[in-house]
Amino acid sequence: MSRLFGNIGIVLPSIGSVFEGGFWLVPMLNSVNNTADTLVGMGPAIADNDALIRKFLTENLQPFMKKPGLDIVSMRTPEGQNVISEMLRVLKMLGAVQ
Repeated sequence: MSRLFGNIGIVLPSIGSVFEGGFWLVPMLNSVNNTADTLVGMGPAIADNDALIRKFLTENLQPFMKKPGLDIVSMRTPEGQNVISEMLRVLKMLGAVQ
């Protein structure tokens, strides 16, 4: 995988008009290369935690993505003071709550 991105980084800037303005691609492709190497190295860890990942995706992330929202019932400062009414006032001013 890293050879592929390395070769693209060498070939792409030398093609036509990309030669002059395409050098910005080199850092981006280096970053993509590093990300790909990281993902390849994480393969065994992902396989070992497959059940936990599936549970998180199906029970937490998927329902939230279908209907994003939160039910906030309490907000307290470190001193223990309830600040939910002040937060509601701010959200109303922003138009997030009616």
